[in-house]
Amino acid sequence: MDERSGATGRPGLVIVFGAGSAPAWAWHTGVVAAIESELGECAADHHLIGTSAGSAMAAGLRAGVEAPAIFDWMMQPPTAEERDEFRSATGNGRRGLHRIRPLAPGLLRSLTAGTKGLALAGSGLLPAGVFPTRTLGMFAGADNLDPADGWPEGLWVVGARVHDGERVVFGRDLVDVSVADALEASSAVPAMFRPKEIDGVEYIDGAAYSSTSADLAAELKPDLVIISAVQTRPGRRVSRIAARARLADEIETLEAAGIACVVVQPDAEMVPVMAGFPRKNRAAGPRIVETARQTAVAALAPHR
Repeated sequence: MDERSGATGRPGLVIVFGAGSAPAWAWHTGVVAAIESELGECAADHHLIGTSAGSAMAAGLRAGVEAPAIFDWMMQPPTAEERDEFRSATGNGRRGLHRIRPLAPGLLRSLTAGTKGLALAGSGLLPAGVFPTRTLGMFAGADNLDPADGWPEGLWVVGARVHDGERVVFGRDLVDVSVADALEASSAVPAMFRPKEIDGVEYIDGAAYSSTSADLAAELKPDLVIISAVQTRPGRRVSRIAARARLADEIETLEAAGIACVVVQPDAEMVPVMAGFPRKNRAAGPRIVETARQTAVAALAPHR
C-alpha cells in the first residue's frame, strides 16, 4: 500500500474532522466530496482523526460508508425509545446537587495555557450532564466493524479525561476499547451529557481540549493535513475563541515539522446559516454541504 493511498505505514494524507455539533456533519460531508473530486483520493483510504461530531464522520468512513450516507444517517430523528430514554434521564437528573456542582473545578488550572485553555476551564466549571451517552456511540456502518478484529487501523478518536483534562487518543493511547465507547467519550458535552466512564476513568468531549487536535498528525509525518474545522468559525463564544487559538497553535506545530496544512472552515456568512441547524432550519443542510465543498475546492487547488 503506497504512501498516498493507505491508512497503514506512513500516510501521505491525514484528514482531521473537527467538532461543531450537527453543522459539522454537513460541513465534513462537503469537505470529503472536495477531497475526492479535486485530489482523486478516497478519504477512507487515509488516516482519519475525529473529535466530537467529527468522530462519527471518521468512524463511518472507516466503516466503509460514503460521507453523504453518513450525513443522512446522522440526520435521522431519534426513535421513540431514545426519546423516552432521554425524557426519563432528564426527569431524574433534575434532582440532586450534581445538577449544580462543577464537574471538575481543578481544570481551572488549564487557564495557565492562556486563551487555548478557556474551553477546558469552562468545561470543568459546568455540571455533569443528565443525558445518557449511548446514542453518541451509534455511527453509520457500525455493523461493518467486527469488535473481534480490534481497533480499526487508521482511525484516531479524541477525548479528554475529566480528572486532569489530559487529551486521550483512542486508537493510539487506548486500543482495547470499542469504537462506540470512544465516540461516546469524544462527544460527551458537559452540562448536556454524562461523562463517559471507561475502565473506571471518566471522559468528556474531546473539544474541551481542542476542537481539532490536528497537531496529532505530526507524528505520522504526512505530506499534507486537511483540517475540516467548524468550531473555529467566527464568533465570540468561549468555545470558538479557544478553538481558534488551539488550531493556530496546531498549525504552527505542523508547519514547523515541514507538513503542509489546508484548513477548511466556515466564514462569517455561514454563521447565521449554521445557527440552530437542524432543529430550527433543517433546510440549511444542502447549503452547508455545498458551501463546504466549494470552500474546500478553493483551498485544495494548490495541492492538486
